[in-house]
Amino acid sequence: MGDYGKNCNFGEPISHKERQVLQLASDGRSYKEQAVEMGINTKTVYTHWANIRVKLGARTSPHALAVALVQRMIIPPRIPTADPFIARRIHRDRRRSEQRAEATG
Repeated sequence: MGDYGKNCNFGEPISHKERQVLQLASDGRSYKEQAVEMGINTKTVYTHWANIRVKLGARTSPHALAVALVQRMIIPPRIPTADPFIARRIHRDRRRSEQRAEATG
């Protein structure tokens, strides 16, 4: 299957493109949809995912996505809700995540 993930190490920072792949996945996009949206080949998406898994120490892509969400590397997906309290809290948390992302990158 190639040398996916062999050019990176655990703990290395996630690149901009890898972060974009994670964000698209958190929005529910498939590998193929990620490739189309980013204007890259599907194999490149697989390479990004392999690198992400190595860098985050994850065994699977869903595990890597969960780690990225817990570590606030990406903005959580939008969750529609009818409860205004929960909606305000989600909005506040998203705004804080965006501010952290701007400050670090």
